[in-house]
Amino acid sequence: MQSLIRWVVMSVVMFGLVGMGWSVDVVERKKKEAEVVRLKVMSFNIRYATESDRENQWEYRKRLVVDVIKKQDPDVLGVQEALSEQWNYLRGKLKGYGYIGAGRDDGRSQGEACGIYFKRKRVKLIGKGHVWLSEKPTKPGSKGWDSSLPRMFTWVKLKDVKAKETVWVINTHWDHRGKKAREESAKLITQWVEKAVKGEWGKKRVVVMGDMNSTETSKPIQVMNEKFADAYRELNEKSADEGTFNGFAELTDGKRIDYVFSDGGLKVVSAVVDYTSQKDERSGKTRLPSDHYPVVVEFEYVE
Repeated sequence: MQSLIRWVVMSVVMFGLVGMGWSVDVVERKKKEAEVVRLKVMSFNIRYATESDRENQWEYRKRLVVDVIKKQDPDVLGVQEALSEQWNYLRGKLKGYGYIGAGRDDGRSQGEACGIYFKRKRVKLIGKGHVWLSEKPTKPGSKGWDSSLPRMFTWVKLKDVKAKETVWVINTHWDHRGKKAREESAKLITQWVEKAVKGEWGKKRVVVMGDMNSTETSKPIQVMNEKFADAYRELNEKSADEGTFNGFAELTDGKRIDYVFSDGGLKVVSAVVDYTSQKDERSGKTRLPSDHYPVVVEFEYVE
């Protein structure tokens, strides 16, 4: 019934526009534009909670993290480095979102997670899982190759209620030391998508996001670029002022090591790095939400 009402309203509007002198072609274009559905995703390394960060401890910046997320209002959010106290805090503050995540040390609550939040009213969860970036990908806590720590990715399969399309989202955090581990992680993810997601390359509708600890010209990113598009680079020319790692210093010329990749089944229509900061009333210093800036991308579905 609601669909019929929407169709009637749209028809009345369109006939009215034609009556006002609009051409049929313009009216049809406007109709298609009105029907376009966009999916907004956000990748955010929120920095794990540790007292060693002193004035940048989680307690002092967690509200700003929430403010940044709410400002961007993503349909799907991937966070990296989240400890259980952090992912539970966000679950309490991000009303209307579901959550899938697991600690990398035991597959439950121990260690950092690459958790995924998703708007329940916008997308429906139809699949989920965790994979460790190692020679034993199903073993929680396993380390691979020259990795210094257990690394993993979390994945979800979602049904977009508005678009009536299926999209797969992978959220990951690669090792900060192991060069071989980063390259093998890129290969493992690509191979996993090949096996797990049905359909030809270019039509799979897959998003891979996270902190890759790799610069754009590195081998791991080249491996990713063989199958996926770097969403930020799709729309932005290379600049010295596009860094995503800030080390809690107010700068934008750091390394771009946080990415959102997509398969050809999704068209990138917007891609930005959010450089939000605020003045801390207690100290008078600039407060950053994390030592990483989040990457925010909007997609349209390709038929």
